[in-house]
Amino acid sequence: MTATRATSPSSTPRPPSRTPPARRRSPPASTPCSAPERHPLADPRHRVPSTGTWTLTSRGPLGDDGGQMIDVLALDVGQTGVRSLLTVADSTRPGAELPGIVATQPLLPQVAAHIATLADGESIAAVSIGASGLGAADSARTLADLLPGRVRSVHIAHDSVTSYLGALGDVSGAVVAAGTGAVTLAAGPGGVRRVDGWGHLLGDEGAGFWIGREALSAVLRAWDGRGPATSLSDVAEREFGDLDGLYLTIQAAPDRVSRIAAWGRHVAEHAATDPVSADISHRAGARLAESVAAGLRAVGADAVASRVGNVFRNPVIAESFTTEMQRLVPGIDLREPLGDGLAGAALLPGLGAASALAEVVDHYTVAA
Repeated sequence: MTATRATSPSSTPRPPSRTPPARRRSPPASTPCSAPERHPLADPRHRVPSTGTWTLTSRGPLGDDGGQMIDVLALDVGQTGVRSLLTVADSTRPGAELPGIVATQPLLPQVAAHIATLADGESIAAVSIGASGLGAADSARTLADLLPGRVRSVHIAHDSVTSYLGALGDVSGAVVAAGTGAVTLAAGPGGVRRVDGWGHLLGDEGAGFWIGREALSAVLRAWDGRGPATSLSDVAEREFGDLDGLYLTIQAAPDRVSRIAAWGRHVAEHAATDPVSADISHRAGARLAESVAAGLRAVGADAVASRVGNVFRNPVIAESFTTEMQRLVPGIDLREPLGDGLAGAALLPGLGAASALAEVVDHYTVAA
């Protein structure tokens, strides 16, 4: 077999831009980026059951007869878990959820191992992946080389891109994804722009870690007498005991990022009755809205936006986000997400070359 790169607008796909990009070839902001008549997620065939896994009959390498080839194997790759969708013919079902990748080890071999497990001997027409840290040029080719004779094409994008596609489809606008971290992606006539996503130490404002850190900081301020009393203090005492030692416990915890981010749940539970929790929630929603507004301005996108992620399960954050978006971008069209990042990953193989998002997806096709 020989391998050739698929035709794309750019021979070296780039990650979403951090600076206002030069004018790029893309359609006007008033039209969809690749003008699909109907978002694939609206098709009942692509609606994913909430439970269940799919086991396929065995099939040999590409070109062998027997069994059913997997048309699309889509993965949402994270450090806490790897979710997947398998599409065969007109049916799409979830695959088994697998352990997350280890960020301190090479990522692509881990992803290749997960793909082999999910395929269970089947050949795959297209593998599509959304993940942070896997958007570099030639990631798709390298992954294909790790699965010789098993895949025909590989499509890899940053998880901000797959969150965008899952929530809005291939249209002009912006999507903020807020879980433990937070990142916004905007696409429009000016190209593609990523906002925030700077990680828990320097950014990710309004995300789960940011909320948890603000909550624990408020607890310690109240303990010192520097800030108002908060019902979060009782929660902290139950979890950590003596608050004098809270900071030592957190700093020594190997899982401190996820442990702090988990405090977003306590803030949500107390936001309706605790002024401190309410204030944190209001500020989180406002910070997330600021990122979306900045992205829309940077690329001249339509005033269309959506949001995804567990952070928005806090109704105070959701309301604050909506209110601030309406203030920052009058007339904003806030849409409920059509799907999540995994659904967006499943759409990568069909992304047209005219799409503004095409240049931030690494496509690779294996040719016989």
